[in-house]
Parts: sequence; structure tokens; C-alpha cells
Amino acid sequence: LIDTRGVMKVIRPPALLTAIVPGAALAASAPCDPQAVVKIPGGAHGIGFDDIGYAPQLHRITIPAGTTGNLVLMDPVTHALTVIPDVSAAPKVKSFREGTTSAIYAEGYLFASDHDPTEIVTIDPKTHAVLERTKLESGPDYVRYVARTHEIWVTEPGKAQIQAFKLADDPKPTLTPEAVIPIPGGPESLEIDDQRNRAYSNLWKNKTVEMGLITHKVLAEWPNTCKGSNGIAIDEARDHVFVACGEGKVVTLAPTENGKV
Repeated sequence: LIDTRGVMKVIRPPALLTAIVPGAALAASAPCDPQAVVKIPGGAHGIGFDDIGYAPQLHRITIPAGTTGNLVLMDPVTHALTVIPDVSAAPKVKSFREGTTSAIYAEGYLFASDHDPTEIVTIDPKTHAVLERTKLESGPDYVRYVARTHEIWVTEPGKAQIQAFKLADDPKPTLTPEAVIPIPGGPESLEIDDQRNRAYSNLWKNKTVEMGLITHKVLAEWPNTCKGSNGIAIDEARDHVFVACGEGKVVTLAPTENGKV
């Protein structure tokens, strides 16, 4: 877990705790202490974390470090940090939606958001060099990779849309605009299910949308019972879509049953 002051706290999983401490005692106890606290370089005055992920190919946690302008990679075992600088210029005025806030690994490269100017930044994970900057139509939120179509998708809430870019690697990694998917009332969050040829995002209030990866079209809108819709996670093996609600709950949707709660 990372707080907004730029401090990472590694928490023991509840399953591990219940194996050590009886369930009743755990329920009655205070919140568990972190196993470690990892300070993000440059984060002393606040960063504004948003989208933190994991790149299994690199065996690293990807931490777009917001207002520092850096992309930080963390070894999940040793907590050692690698800082990739100058992904974004550090803003003069600190705010949550600034710097770099989302990143993904795909086909040998890292792709990170830059809020000013509004771009996707292509990075060599070995040399840490910035290889390309691709202009966006509006400010980026989530960056995701679609393996089925060799595309990078970027949510742009300011224009209520998702931009899809074709990824090519000859002679250098290049993103070419492929399609725009209108999402009126959104989009918030984005997750890709390559197995079922689907993508999922939220509207800001009470709905989750299902999209086709090949058609670049919205296929359905499902009520998710959230007053405010936030993050999404998916379980491809069991066909579950999990939606985090701003009022403090998680809703599980079944995409194979028309988004049934």
C-alpha cells in the first residue's frame, strides 16, 4: 500500500494473518503493522499515486510517481527501487492529476502517461531511455495493453473517451492512432480481458461498460449499484469483474450473465 505522501507500506495478506492468529482474535485486534516502509525518492511533499501495477516480465512493481515526474520500479522481494527519471516534467503546482500516474509493460517496452503535455511516453526498460512521445487528444488516466490486437488503450476522462493506438516496432516502437471509443459519463478505470475479447471500464456513477477489443465498440452497460464507480479488477479464469465503489464496497459482476451482480 502506498499513501499520498509517497510512502509504501507492505502489509501482510489477511490469509497469512488468519493462519497465524485465530480469526476471532484477528477481528478484534487493531489494524496490522506494515512489514516494511519504502520511501519513494522525491515524495516527501506528496506525490498523488493513482495506478500501481505489476510487470511479471520484469518482475517489478510499476509505480508511476506522480508529481516527481519519475517512473519507479520496485523489486517485490527486496523492495529495491529503480528510478526512471524525466518521464514527465515535475509540475510547479502540485496536484493529484499531474506528472505520470499510469504505466504498463508491453512487447519489450514501458508505456507511461504524461499529463503536461498530454502524451504517452515510450521507455526502454533496460536503458531507461525515452524512445518516443505520442500526443493524446486529452489528459490521460489509465494506460493498458491489448495483446490480442497489439494496441495500447488510454482513457481520457476530459473528453469522455478511450483512445486506441496500434503498436508497431519497426524500426522503433511507434504508436499510431487506431480508434476512439466514446464513453459518455466516463471513463473511470480500465481492465482488459484478452481471453474473452473484452474490456471493462466504469461510468462515474452506478454503471460498468463492456467493450469489444476488436470492434472498439461499447457492447453493454451494466448497473453496478455504486453511487460512485472507481477501480476495476478482473478474474479471467472465473469470469468475474470486481468494481470498487466510492462509498466503501466492492461489487462482483458476472459478464457471462449480462453483468449480473
